[in-house]
Amino acid sequence: MSYTATNDESYASLGDAAHYATLASAFLFAFSVVHFAGNGSMGDDGDDKNTIGDPLFDTQWKADGFCVTNGNKPYWSSHDVCFYVDTIATVALGILHYL
Repeated sequence: MSYTATNDESYASLGDAAHYATLASAFLFAFSVVHFAGNGSMGDDGDDKNTIGDPLFDTQWKADGFCVTNGNKPYWSSHDVCFYVDTIATVALGILHYL
């Protein structure tokens, strides 16, 4: 099996379109978060002050975002677990580097 490089413009155009769609999606999501979930739309008591003009995000998402939390166990949210796993993997890769 041999590899041959292709300089086909259609591949480049398709890749560019995918990148632009990804960028547009990221910017649209960031705008939605800032516009709808930001700007003080959560009250200090956790109640949703703006339910009519806020069609995208519910109260639970505004409080925690994508973080999956368990209120009964501190230091055990999805962000914490990701940090623990990243730390363990970093230490393991550091050890492998010096072996």
